[in-house]
Amino acid sequence: MQTTQNITLKRLLAVVAERQASDLLLVVGNRPSVRHAGKLVQLADEEVVTHDFLVGMIDEIATDEQQHRLQADKELIFTYDFID
Repeated sequence: MQTTQNITLKRLLAVVAERQASDLLLVVGNRPSVRHAGKLVQLADEEVVTHDFLVGMIDEIATDEQQHRLQADKELIFTYDFID
């Protein structure tokens, strides 16, 4: 993963933890959103998610099986652990 993508992903996950959100949602063409207390909250201070960002991120952190599932289902739900 390119350095800028890695920093962005880590920053987004830090926001999830900081807000005690349960999910991070990334959709091309939209700003990232988090699920907090059952409601989706768009992160207005973040850049719009690009196709290149998601492809780079998925290539780096998703397994081959998850990548195949994404291709088939057009969505992917999974967990990712990171060390700060």
